[in-house]
Amino acid sequence: MEVGKSTFHISIPGYDTIMGKNFPVAIYSFAGNPQEEIITPDKDGKATLTATLYGTSRLRMEFPNAGIYTPPVLVAPGEEIEIWIDPRVTNAASRKRLGIADNAVYLHDNGSYAPLNAAIALPTHRSFRINQDTPELADAWTLSSSQYADRIIDLHKRFSTAIDSLDADPAYRQYLHRQLDCDVLGAITGSRYLLGNTYYAAHPDFNGSPADSVATMTDTEFARIVTLVNPSDKGLLIADEVSQAIGGAATDWSKYSGCEGAVEYMLFDRLLARASTRILSDNDTAQISGLKNSFYIAAVNDAAYATANRIKELEKRITPTPDAPDDKLFDAIVAPHKGKVVLIDLWNTWCRPCREAIRHTEPLKNSELASDDIIWIYIADDSSDPAKYASMLPDIKGIHYRVSQEQIKAIRKQFKVDAIPYYILVDRTGKASGRPDFRDHEQLTAGILKAL
Repeated sequence: MEVGKSTFHISIPGYDTIMGKNFPVAIYSFAGNPQEEIITPDKDGKATLTATLYGTSRLRMEFPNAGIYTPPVLVAPGEEIEIWIDPRVTNAASRKRLGIADNAVYLHDNGSYAPLNAAIALPTHRSFRINQDTPELADAWTLSSSQYADRIIDLHKRFSTAIDSLDADPAYRQYLHRQLDCDVLGAITGSRYLLGNTYYAAHPDFNGSPADSVATMTDTEFARIVTLVNPSDKGLLIADEVSQAIGGAATDWSKYSGCEGAVEYMLFDRLLARASTRILSDNDTAQISGLKNSFYIAAVNDAAYATANRIKELEKRITPTPDAPDDKLFDAIVAPHKGKVVLIDLWNTWCRPCREAIRHTEPLKNSELASDDIIWIYIADDSSDPAKYASMLPDIKGIHYRVSQEQIKAIRKQFKVDAIPYYILVDRTGKASGRPDFRDHEQLTAGILKAL
């Protein structure tokens, strides 16, 4: 539980540009939003990344061309770590062609958690997870809330016994226990999601919401789980998805005895997420002073300071938002472009479909849609990470606005936005219409050409 910069020297053995040139790297701390970075390896497949870690974190890399995500690597703050990732080992055909054994491990590191990462990465690693894919929960959608809690408690007991019997390093067994405890909490706080997915799995043709067909957890089930796993236990912070497990469904842990630590963790989780993307409000700042854990305070303040600096740099590269009431903001943004065809893209850096859509539309600006009569406007809100935002701007040709939560709510209400990416087409007369159908890029191209 420290704040510190870590440097990662990432090597990709056998690197070839066919694997891609830019690779997303996500760093997950045990609270807040993940940090997203892009690395560009040199010809030898080497790249270096420096990031501030808020406690023990997980680094995960993506190979977009192959659809591969590496398993998460546990990393510690304040270290210089070498990480070797060989994506060829993840593919059976590549292994056979290169003479690589099927049980080969394709990820190694030399940080403090290296032995634990090695155990987790082994192909023979046994998983004792409780989630929607757990076979014993296939019929969970049929259970009452008390029956469901019984099933979760029984699984915890059985898996705990199995973990204790493993011939493995004690630290690895401890890690598995902490992950199991975290899963138990998540199975209750995220029960609607888990039960809903088991319902969908059993009803492949169902096209509605299973909310009325699955059980709802009550205070009784929460109280039973709290006697089994204490959500205030700091040991849980080593586990994957701890933020969702403790913070899921905005659980009111103050109802249950001994859960004061979980209450503070939830506040920390929320404040760190905000501090990582936007300027904190006076109310947020006041809440920071109410935190008792000195690490929590240091982490939020560090993130807030870094974000403020990033936003200052970002504001130099984006168009200032017009001074207009929230419900008139959209009209003020498009007003200078009357007589042109304007395509507005509502997006955010954390939205993967948004990023994918931009990758598809960007080449069109130099081909079918190469015209000075087309104005491209991109609107993101302040939930987008400023560093990620700034790094993407040079590759997105157009006018960029960064708006507040209140401003984007007004735009969403005006056009009945259902999700992002969302497109709004403004014709030469200034008439604006929401075009969710433009998520189909063929329709986007045809629609813009028709408006010209």
